[in-house]
Amino acid sequence: MRLLLRRYRITHRILAELARAATPAHLITRSPLIVRDLDVVIGLARAAAFSVCVSLPTLDAELSRRIEPTVAPPAQRLRAVGERAAEAQRGVTFAPPRRIVPAPPRELALPL
Repeated sequence: MRLLLRRYRITHRILAELARAATPAHLITRSPLIVRDLDVVIGLARAAAFSVCVSLPTLDAELSRRIEPTVAPPAQRLRAVGERAAEAQRGVTFAPPRRIVPAPPRELALPL
């Protein structure tokens, strides 16, 4: 599925259509690839209310690798939040998995 999303730029095309129609939107993603779509993110943010959040279950890279082995590490996702996206509202959605103990409390503070 990820390969299809990347190959056909599905997210990019959906965001472009939302911008064209000036439709407000909110995107929650686990992928730092949203940076690749900054042109349409900025266009959508200018045309309508738009925000993007990057989902993080933990800041612990090892735990993250165990519970989400096919997803970018936490540090890479956090960089995507801050990278050249000042024109769109952005943030982090922290949702620790229920069955796995999350990182120690001191590691839950986000360095944003």
